[in-house]
Amino acid sequence: MADNMTFNIIDFIAGLYPYVFDIAVLRRVAYDCGVIEITEYSELTEEQKDRCRIALLETLVLNPYQTASQTSKHGEWQEQTGSQMTTAKNIESIKNELKRLYKKYGEDEKLEQLESETANLEWMEESTFNVMC
Repeated sequence: MADNMTFNIIDFIAGLYPYVFDIAVLRRVAYDCGVIEITEYSELTEEQKDRCRIALLETLVLNPYQTASQTSKHGEWQEQTGSQMTTAKNIESIKNELKRLYKKYGEDEKLEQLESETANLEWMEESTFNVMC
């Protein structure tokens, strides 16, 4: 039985992690990692896959940890994406994966930067803030 599925690099990148990324982010990752013109899975190297993973993980760590829900409508058609929140535990796991990938590719400067940022981070509960009006 022939497989009529065609390889799509944007779909591949979107499927690397269970987070929903905006299409613009996925395209940026594909361009930045030099894989936008790849048309066959077999053309991807392990390093290219890892570079895409790094770019996505950096997007998660370097951006707000919560996104709003989104609804798109046109006539009877509707698409909804629920809100996402990345917890402190998830962020720690993401940073550990980034560290592993940075070490694998000798990204010492990025590794040092990530470790220094991690050492200075402190999670605060909302209830610990005293708001004065």
